[in-house]
Amino acid sequence: MSVLEPTRIYCLKFECGRRDYQPIVDIAVDCEGNIYCLSSNMIIKRDSTGRVVAKWGQFGDGEGEFGFVSGITIDRQRNVYVVEWGNARIQKFDSEGNYICQWGSMGSDRGQFSSPYAVAADRECNVYVVDTCNCRVQKFDSNGTFLSEWGRHGYGSGQFICPCAIAIDSIGDSYVIDVDQNCVQKFDASHEFVLGWGGHGGGEGRFNAPCSVAVDSLGHVYVLDTGNNRLQEFDPSGRFLGTWGIGGIGEGEFASPCGIAIDSYDRIYVADTENCRVQVFEPLN
Repeated sequence: MSVLEPTRIYCLKFECGRRDYQPIVDIAVDCEGNIYCLSSNMIIKRDSTGRVVAKWGQFGDGEGEFGFVSGITIDRQRNVYVVEWGNARIQKFDSEGNYICQWGSMGSDRGQFSSPYAVAADRECNVYVVDTCNCRVQKFDSNGTFLSEWGRHGYGSGQFICPCAIAIDSIGDSYVIDVDQNCVQKFDASHEFVLGWGGHGGGEGRFNAPCSVAVDSLGHVYVLDTGNNRLQEFDPSGRFLGTWGIGGIGEGEFASPCGIAIDSYDRIYVADTENCRVQVFEPLN
């Protein structure tokens, strides 16, 4: 098996046992290198050195309150979008945590959600929501206006059992993780199925409860293979390129990692959830 050896690694460690430092469930990075860590009902924003520069949120269903969050993303204008599976909605904030708007409610109609779990933004600032229990992805503009949707329940191509993560590349292709099927499905910008790969296991291109995905500037796809405590890298056609990570507490080791993000320099940020830290990996070249 190929093993990638990052040229540099450092860890941003988070304290355990304090209200403001709960385990991270997802992570995002903006164009200035600020890191947004999503915990159960709070966002903690840190600069590139790990210093806390802002935080907001508490439990509830009001503006700026959260009900069991699961995903976060940032668009090119540095707006922050948070998906709440408990409140079945998306909230939008500016980069300082000021509330802008929200959309969504419980249901299966357009613009409604049932346990939404992940969110991503494309280059045009359109927002994609993985509507997990409705077995679909919904696309909105940046203000929450419904644009399109795709997917339905099933085991076939373009169908989902439990979709849980999504990433959009520079040309608008999307990669959707289905945790129950242990697979990645790729769709073109028109949401037509292109290809899929995966299956349960611990070998190359196999997954054990994958939960997050990201794409770098070269179009390489990184899947956070949570149950195997590792990252796997693929080219856009699903060809395996390499992997790193094992279970543990050392540098480059993980304990149930739950979130991944990539910045404009192709540095990879991993929310190493049960180790209560973020690990950052430099690109090889």
